[in-house]
Amino acid sequence: MLKKIAVQQYGMSEGDSQGAKFNYFKNYVESQLSCMYLNMLQAEPDGEGLVAQAVAKVIIK
Repeated sequence: MLKKIAVQQYGMSEGDSQGAKFNYFKNYVESQLSCMYLNMLQAEPDGEGLVAQAVAKVIIK
């Protein structure tokens, strides 16, 4: 789900989502929000939207 959010909302290309640029994004998000928390949000109705909102709180465009 983080790859989808990175591509759709943060302008990463599909190629970026397979390399270091995405890894930096993912590592930063996961250092600020636990994977368990993101998984819990994803399990909720509109989970993708909730995860996107949580990510938006820690990533400044």
